[in-house]
Amino acid sequence: DGGGQARLSSTAPAQPGQLFAPKTLVLVSRLDHAEVFRNSLGLIYAIHVEGLNVSLENVIGNLLTCTVPLAGGSQLDSVEEGARTISLGAGDRQVIQTPLVDSLPVSRCSVALLFRQLGITNVLSLFCAALTEHKVLFLSRSYQRLADACRGLLALLFPLRYSFTYVPILPAQLLEVLSTPTPFIIGVNAAFQAETQELLDVIVADLDGGTVTVPECVHIPPLPEPLQSQTHNVLSMVLDPELELADLAFPPPTTSA
Repeated sequence: DGGGQARLSSTAPAQPGQLFAPKTLVLVSRLDHAEVFRNSLGLIYAIHVEGLNVSLENVIGNLLTCTVPLAGGSQLDSVEEGARTISLGAGDRQVIQTPLVDSLPVSRCSVALLFRQLGITNVLSLFCAALTEHKVLFLSRSYQRLADACRGLLALLFPLRYSFTYVPILPAQLLEVLSTPTPFIIGVNAAFQAETQELLDVIVADLDGGTVTVPECVHIPPLPEPLQSQTHNVLSMVLDPELELADLAFPPPTTSA
């Protein structure tokens, strides 16, 4: 002011009437039913946002207490045409696929996706690499793709059981595990691809780019002939059944399912 004295403002910061904070709802489970968990989270979100006349407490309670069928079991709410379903009490139907026996892997569509993303030749190379105890690293920006690719590769090894390090999604804080001397099948988010450039003995499968990089010092023995060619041809017909009819002058009419 004119007297040269500083004047402190007595205006206090405005207090907001409401304070909004982000919330995260996470399902943690040892069970491998990612699709069911995704649908359940979507159902809980829809009930909350749309204000549906359904009790969230009941839905969450049903989710936590529902009985997951054992391999070959039938302890479900309903069984229709072989589809095993449960309900969380909101007019929903959650399908749970279990193997007929404990020893059979449940691959769902992970094997087909792996072939679509990398191609037959690359997947056969990864198959041989896993059989001969090499290190296999999957890269993708999708965590779901990483989990599916690792699951698909394990399913291809059946009836053999992979006994080395298996981490479908490796946290960033544990990237040093990639330097282990033992074989592994690991998935890492592609955001950390730069940290994997100096791994000289690791086979890197880029799911987003559809490539498999094999270091010069690594030799992957292929399947013996004629098994290699026969396997490649059979897989080609399975993945692209129209290939056999592509050169016919008068291809047979397609039948709708």
